[in-house]
Amino acid sequence: MNSNLQVYNNFVHEYTDYTLTPTEIKILHRFKDNWHNTSMLDIGVGTGRTTYTFSALVMEYHGIDYSSGMVERCKQALGNRANTEITVQDATNLSKFYGRDFDFVMFSLNGIDSVEHEERIQILSEISKVISREGYFFFSTHSLYSLPFSPKLPKLNFKRPLSSLYYWLKALKRLLRTKFHYRNVDTEAVLRNDKYTLVTGDHDFQMAIYHIKPAHQVTQLEDLGFEICTVYSQQGEVVDPKSYTGSGYMYFLCRPRQIAT
Repeated sequence: MNSNLQVYNNFVHEYTDYTLTPTEIKILHRFKDNWHNTSMLDIGVGTGRTTYTFSALVMEYHGIDYSSGMVERCKQALGNRANTEITVQDATNLSKFYGRDFDFVMFSLNGIDSVEHEERIQILSEISKVISREGYFFFSTHSLYSLPFSPKLPKLNFKRPLSSLYYWLKALKRLLRTKFHYRNVDTEAVLRNDKYTLVTGDHDFQMAIYHIKPAHQVTQLEDLGFEICTVYSQQGEVVDPKSYTGSGYMYFLCRPRQIAT
């Protein structure tokens, strides 16, 4: 999906939010006693949403993104931090990090869904080569059970009527375009697949996004030598990936398969 890379470069100006998601905050608390001794690889950092928080906490931070525009904006926003390196890097080739054995690898906010299936498998394989045996890999991905798409309209905020109305009209436009775009899609046929690439409306319907069933994501990870620790819903609730059929996206916390001694 090289076209997705161009879209990211064209929409750098829209990435202005530096807040963490509820599940990312849960992960912060889960490992709160370890961050100061952690070497971290953060993949798909964008303009620095996760960099802003995590680089201030960990011992060593390496942030990468395949969008040069995103990396440039990230560096501008972050400034200089002695423990931090931000570079343009495609995650399908992490050879520069071989032998580093990172304690924590993250690919946040569904960034891994921006590539084709073969590239996704290559990225997961590369991550397995740069994570320590005791390390953790945390990422999020779109659930195929998000179909049929039905974007929700935000509530109007009468304390900020103009901006609130702008975002409401923008959401309404997306809702109508989504319904039109998928008017002839056979949802049942799509859901017979374990994974599927869909145009979801992101960045004016210019991006093709990978979606996967939770149970199949488990299989995909296990086939590459990972074991599942915890799976969260988009709202941050712990779920069973083998039975979960919720919409939106999911968070997977996993680690290299532990060998019994």
